[in-house]
Amino acid sequence: MASFTPDIARSQRMTPQERKLILDRLDAADAENPAKNRRAMARVPYRAELACRIFHPGGSMTTCNIHTRNLSAGGTSFLYQGFLHKNTKVELILIRRHGGEDIVAGVVTHCQHLSGAFHQVGVKFTTKIYPKLYLDPTSWTDLGDGPPVEPGKISGTVLHVDGQEIDRLLLRHNLAPTKIDLISVGTADEALAALASKPVDCVLCDIVIGDKPAAVLLNSMRKAGFTGPFAVLTAETTQSVLKAATTAGASAILGKPYDNQKLMSALGGWLAAGASQGEALVSTLPDSPTTKPLLEQYVQRVRVLMRELRTAINGEDVKTVRVVCQTLRGTGAGFGFAVLSQIAKDAVDTLDQTYSLNEALVHLQRLEQTCRRLSVAA
Repeated sequence: MASFTPDIARSQRMTPQERKLILDRLDAADAENPAKNRRAMARVPYRAELACRIFHPGGSMTTCNIHTRNLSAGGTSFLYQGFLHKNTKVELILIRRHGGEDIVAGVVTHCQHLSGAFHQVGVKFTTKIYPKLYLDPTSWTDLGDGPPVEPGKISGTVLHVDGQEIDRLLLRHNLAPTKIDLISVGTADEALAALASKPVDCVLCDIVIGDKPAAVLLNSMRKAGFTGPFAVLTAETTQSVLKAATTAGASAILGKPYDNQKLMSALGGWLAAGASQGEALVSTLPDSPTTKPLLEQYVQRVRVLMRELRTAINGEDVKTVRVVCQTLRGTGAGFGFAVLSQIAKDAVDTLDQTYSLNEALVHLQRLEQTCRRLSVAA
């Protein structure tokens, strides 16, 4: 287990009540001015006491406990008693919610005076992290983890399941600038029928459909063969309901009213590079008498690997899943399918970091979709 021995608690000298008031005030200020605080990677509230090591420009080092305010894949902010210079190097110990710790490196980007000797310190991570490893899944009600995406470049087939017609109308309006083929239904039976009649890339679903939670529909869709992202849209705040959705394998949860830009960002990531299951992905290898037979053998081999991958995922065999992903990562680009190598790399990187199929689920789903699209000829 990683550990630092603190010589001082740098945000500990204020009472819990004082600390809460300051953090609440900062959150309220951000909420009042969202444009000023817009980030490419959305930060989620993350109030925790963490061990921290600070490497000062003069060569000295401070080891202390700090209290964080938020967390994203790109960085964090915390309260600190004292001033820290820009580009000062820091290390934090993040505690995994399933056990274990990770030392994460970063640099100070800003230091904002609050009151007395206390400052808010912003840190940009230089270590890649997966925020969901550390956050309570019920607090992750935000899809926006990626860069902004132009709506006109988003295409694919999305199934929207919501019992409220007004919510279906609103989503259709918000997705109008995209090239998404949107299927809107109001019941679980209609959703399963739509899934059976047409390939679907992504599902957006209300937290409750009829009198049953979204987790029930998600399980039915997985049994029917759907492997794409399944995101929950909800105004629900009941912890047990939210936890059921994440436990069932929901790719993300987005609170209502949702931020349309963040929704676009998530859809752009899930549907990137023409991710539609029905669109062929053709090799970029130069045409020659030997190319077609070579690609036919490769595509046939990928089909076999797909079956092995699905069997391993169903059996929760992380080791075999990684082996298959690594094989696709190492061969895809060589056969003219660079996007296959990149998506497989994303899956391998996530598995290496988390050793969790659930955390790598979105990447694995995209990998399966991409494998299905491989084609010898357009």
